[in-house]
Amino acid sequence: MEQAGGWGSVLKRHLVPFWGDDEVREAQWVPNYFGHLIEGGMAYRRQLEWNRLHGIPLATLSAVVVTQFAVLLNEAYETPRGDPFVDENGTAGLFIDAVIMDPLGILLFHQDGVSRFFADKLGATIWPRQASLVLPGPRVINNGEAVVFRPKLWFTDAFRFFVRTGIGAQVGVSVPRDDGLEVGVGIGAESYSRRLDSAGVESAEFSLSAGLWIDREGSLLFSLTWDEKTDRSLAIDVFPGVIEIAGTSIGAWFQFDREYRPYFGITGRNTLGLGIGAGF
Repeated sequence: MEQAGGWGSVLKRHLVPFWGDDEVREAQWVPNYFGHLIEGGMAYRRQLEWNRLHGIPLATLSAVVVTQFAVLLNEAYETPRGDPFVDENGTAGLFIDAVIMDPLGILLFHQDGVSRFFADKLGATIWPRQASLVLPGPRVINNGEAVVFRPKLWFTDAFRFFVRTGIGAQVGVSVPRDDGLEVGVGIGAESYSRRLDSAGVESAEFSLSAGLWIDREGSLLFSLTWDEKTDRSLAIDVFPGVIEIAGTSIGAWFQFDREYRPYFGITGRNTLGLGIGAGF
């Protein structure tokens, strides 16, 4: 905290929206609220409901452990090793994310009223990608998730406002169809570079992004995204529920990285969300 400017500076940068010009430009509170408080809280609630539905013992404790382990794993991956300062002290951003924002998200979305408001009034859900172990390596490719908001509009039922946010954001419209499908399109920006300075202060750079998403009652079936300059510059995902082979529903994905090298993979409904793939 001292190296990052003290508690006051850190809290303004990471927790208090629109406090000072520098903090607005850095806007580190944006991913903290959308990516940790809301997305983390929704991920916890989905895990909790799944535990309850399947009769998992200690459903709440299990959901807390799983989601918080995922948070720590993500923060460990994002925090570079080899820097003496970071290895010894960690970063202020990591502390805010793992110790404050994610636990607050769990407490917030444990409340039935909050979860019901986000689901019913804001049309909020989480859309994942299809993480796969890709050879040679192996490496984990095509992992990630995003929060989607699709609130109903008071003046029309023909379409809904569409917002998808995670490490970036896309805005657009979502159009429901008579066959139960819903088609969303959006344009915005996605993070392609993250920097950590000698004081442990984080910053990111963004580039243009756009996408097309098709779902049925909130369950994502197909996505096509273009994220300029990222390691997933062009990505196509077909989720389980669309393709059936020998009575088994599978998913498939294909993408180019920023150097336009191809990657592809196959996932299954019974593999806990993990697939296998290849890259070049």
